[in-house]
Amino acid sequence: SIGLQNRGSWVRVPQPLPSLACFSDFLAVLVIEALDASIYTRMKEKKVTNIFKFIQQSRQEASKIVWPTRRETITTTIMVFIMVTILSIFFLITDSIISFLLRIVLSLSF
Repeated sequence: SIGLQNRGSWVRVPQPLPSLACFSDFLAVLVIEALDASIYTRMKEKKVTNIFKFIQQSRQEASKIVWPTRRETITTTIMVFIMVTILSIFFLITDSIISFLLRIVLSLSF
């Protein structure tokens, strides 16, 4: 049978995995083609704008940002601190239990 290499010691050696070289080559070509097509479409669609127009557009986009209020910021900060405290207590208890159980198992002598 295939895979049974040494019958004397009954050691089974698994078959080698198939080569993935052809798949990785295909994947590399696919990625390069996708990037090439993406860059070509961007260059074709967007024309180069001058720096002043870029700054103006950036300011327009920045003005659309909706910043959280002070109350929302404080509320989410408090929620984060509460969750961190709860999770740290949970992991402390879990770690203590696992440590206790490991000490019991390791202290047993057979």
